[in-house]
Amino acid sequence: MILGSGQPGYERAFCALAEHHPGRVAARIAFDEGLAHRYSPAPTRFIVPSRFEPCGLTHCMACATVRCPVVRRIGGLADTVTDEGQGDAATGFVFDAASSAALRRGTQARLAVYADRTRWQQLMRNGMTRPVSWLEPARAYRDLYQQLLDAD
Repeated sequence: MILGSGQPGYERAFCALAEHHPGRVAARIAFDEGLAHRYSPAPTRFIVPSRFEPCGLTHCMACATVRCPVVRRIGGLADTVTDEGQGDAATGFVFDAASSAALRRGTQARLAVYADRTRWQQLMRNGMTRPVSWLEPARAYRDLYQQLLDAD
């Protein structure tokens, strides 16, 4: 299932893919929050190759439903997904470049870790238990503002 919008060429390609594989591929080219909430627990793979992502809520839903997302390091995704290569607190897979090669490396890394059941289960636990409230970011901002006030 493809949900979202982007460059027109990609949108047309995904629609053509869905048309050629009815019942196996679905494409909805739109921002549809209700549909995203309804279907976010469904996929076994959750990939967010965004070029723009202000808040990163979709991957939080993926983590909560044990899907260890593959995301591009941008905006809210960069703030909230910890790459598998970063150690025991990892929650998913992060790639940097907005390119098919970088996306492929991210998905290949996911497949490699999926084969290691112990590591995969750790990632799922991390994602399910990671706090997704504004409490920690709010504390960090408060502390930063306090440091700035104290510097005067």
